[in-house]
Amino acid sequence: MNLLKIQRRIRNLNNINKISNIMFLLSLIKLKKCKEQLLENEFFNSSINEILKKTASLSTAYQKNILNNKKNNHLFVVITSNNGFCGNYNKNIINYVHKNIKANSNILIIGQNGYNILKKLDYKIFDDFVAYDNNFLNLSKEIIFFAEKNDFQKVNIIFSKNTNLFSNVICNDQILPIVFEKNNNDVAGDDSLILIEPNKEEIFNKTIPFYIANNIYKKILIAKISEQTIRINTMREAKQNTEKMIFDLKNQFNKIRHLKITQEILENSISSLLLRGKN
Repeated sequence: MNLLKIQRRIRNLNNINKISNIMFLLSLIKLKKCKEQLLENEFFNSSINEILKKTASLSTAYQKNILNNKKNNHLFVVITSNNGFCGNYNKNIINYVHKNIKANSNILIIGQNGYNILKKLDYKIFDDFVAYDNNFLNLSKEIIFFAEKNDFQKVNIIFSKNTNLFSNVICNDQILPIVFEKNNNDVAGDDSLILIEPNKEEIFNKTIPFYIANNIYKKILIAKISEQTIRINTMREAKQNTEKMIFDLKNQFNKIRHLKITQEILENSISSLLLRGKN
């Protein structure tokens, strides 16, 4: 390899290194934003859960369990990414779906990458749901609409979650039917002292879409945090690899240049000795 080609490769690697560094910084900013949104969402999430707990006890909708379906039919909401350069993020989710979800199952995809892969497989995909990436309330209403038609027995959401900075797990959480954990500290008869207008059932029915939307929103934020963390690690590794390649190419460049300089000195020395011998 000549010096000109080495210089060109070093220049190209420097450009790649700059792009990797920019994407690394952008991912850091997005990660911080997602974490802030997740913290802000916690208060709203606890408030919605408290309202549902207080109104579900006497609600006929809850007594019917919303999804009163005898068929073994599930809807799976799968969260993937719209962008690349996030390592094995989408691959792990698709592999989980392929291994654990039956081929004839109903899939609702959030994220274009997952849709592009799963549409080639034998899954029942609601194509138009891909566009609901940021409209979580409409998405939750559609899920409830399908549930009330008794099309689905359960609704689960599949997403990626960080366990630490360098690893993540695939979670499969149930959205519907709603199951509330029993609290031993609750005092019997307290709900009778609370005045709820217009009535518990109406409040419950109107709160359900917000609960599901908020639940989906929370899972998406967790998935986005996982995605950005993997992208940060990927860009960091890319930066380290390009820096190592640049370092090796510079060493190779210097060796070749020194060799050529030494060769020129030797040629000049031999030429001068030959000229002196003739004189």
